[in-house]
Amino acid sequence: MFELKMYNGHKMTPENDAVIYNSIITGNGVVKGCVLSFLGANQVHITSGYMIIKGRLIAVTEETILVAMASSATVVPGRLYMHMDLSDTEAPVTCLSVAQSTLPDLVQDENCNYDDGIYEIELATYNAGMTAITDLTSTYVIVKGVDVLDTSEEIEANTEQGKVMGALAGKELFSSLEWKLIDTSPSSTSIAFDSTKYNEIFIKVLMPSFGGYACVTLPTIVIEDALKSYPIGCYQGTYGISKVLIMLSKTQAKVHEVIINGESKIATSTFDLYGR
Repeated sequence: MFELKMYNGHKMTPENDAVIYNSIITGNGVVKGCVLSFLGANQVHITSGYMIIKGRLIAVTEETILVAMASSATVVPGRLYMHMDLSDTEAPVTCLSVAQSTLPDLVQDENCNYDDGIYEIELATYNAGMTAITDLTSTYVIVKGVDVLDTSEEIEANTEQGKVMGALAGKELFSSLEWKLIDTSPSSTSIAFDSTKYNEIFIKVLMPSFGGYACVTLPTIVIEDALKSYPIGCYQGTYGISKVLIMLSKTQAKVHEVIINGESKIATSTFDLYGR
């Protein structure tokens, strides 16, 4: 049987909403507020705000939480966490704490919206003694409307679908795509550069004596300590510049000669070296 939920006269349940929101908002954590601070002894203050777990919104009222302490003189790690149990109709969400030598794994049933399961998220960690806690550290995730990747490192490390590139990462990416002039050199001299800093090298050989220029683009991964002839990517001028003979190593570039109309020319020229 197939049932259309979003249709005139039909009702949407919290379960239906959670399925939709969880497919859009993939993170679990704090949406707004919920700032934690240490008050003394085993008292932790939390400000009002909102959390979301598996697409389910949780309203938080400002209060003081008494967290679990060590049962002996030995200091042990502690955890403050949210416990959501969708099978519990009386108290489906509670804020709990635990302090023991080995903290248990969080229960995270990814199908909790379908099987009335349990999902827990960590809010903070601390060190627990018998009379007070120390080193309270908030560990919850700030949940955004979509999961935004803010740096090129996050983009490189990401293996999941459904995430978007943030403005800062976009700026960094587009900046990396812009050609940057490394140096300009007259003929018969070389340009020193560090090829490991660039993904591509672009060489523009200017030929004022022949009224044109030739361009060569290649990835730095193909750079070798050898004299090689590179087919040009483009050229402009009245003469048929067809190839450029270039010495490229990991640390320098040097133009040896240019092939024009099938002939080797040692012509007065300069070349611009770009990288990106």
